[in-house]
Amino acid sequence: MKKITRLKIIKSILSLILLSLIIFPFFWIIITSFKSMGESVSVPPTFIPVNWTLSAYQRLFGPRNFFGYISNSFVIAISSVFFGILIGGWTAYGLSRFWFKGKLQTNAFILICLSFPRPLLVIPYFLIMVKLGLYDTLTSLILSYLTFTLPFITWMLKSYFDTIPQELDEAALVDGANYFTIYWKIVFPLAKPGFVATGIFAFLNAWNEYMFGLTLTSSDSSRTMPVALGSLLGEFMTDWPTIMAGAVIASIPVIIIFFFMQKQLIYGLTGGALKG
Repeated sequence: MKKITRLKIIKSILSLILLSLIIFPFFWIIITSFKSMGESVSVPPTFIPVNWTLSAYQRLFGPRNFFGYISNSFVIAISSVFFGILIGGWTAYGLSRFWFKGKLQTNAFILICLSFPRPLLVIPYFLIMVKLGLYDTLTSLILSYLTFTLPFITWMLKSYFDTIPQELDEAALVDGANYFTIYWKIVFPLAKPGFVATGIFAFLNAWNEYMFGLTLTSSDSSRTMPVALGSLLGEFMTDWPTIMAGAVIASIPVIIIFFFMQKQLIYGLTGGALKG
């Protein structure tokens, strides 16, 4: 019994150490957002602000158009997820249910798109958007984000559709249903956890993306939240409290999504393994 108790104590201590290493960066971000500029760079650093202040949040939402940056990121992320699921869902259903010439090559092409380095696409997309007249618009970012959200959604949903018995489709066909009806009324409700899981990951990819947003935009009207936060880094002085305040605000939608959809997310990630 003493050995078991000691093992439990050791495991608890190790768990607390690992938990503290994970939580400390978030703690430091939140605490720094309530510090003054002078205190944020003081040596030695203060773990608890001496004078709590909301000046960083006032600077963030005062002269800066941070609400506009957040709304741009929302529009781009939600649009890329919507079109990715709309197009990727149908594509994944076709790849899962039908055999056609070139199917293996299509699957290989999707995997290549998933593994293709994103930085190599930035300059070609920049040239294309300039020629199409879409440079510095939200449309250019939505189209570019679909480059990596669409293959991810298609591949993930195909794997999930493979776990749904094809006999359900055949029974519906016998009853006179077409594939459109089967997809929306039978397959889609059964695959909701998979749609939620892929949608969350695709949203986070678009929400946190920085490189395309920096390259394909130049004005405040189309600038995204990650690019706006990056612009706060100065050459001679950096406003760390304002950057941390922006990081706190940017984390709130992600926390809300995980809080309300964590069950669907876990089931969507493990549903295929359980059904298989």
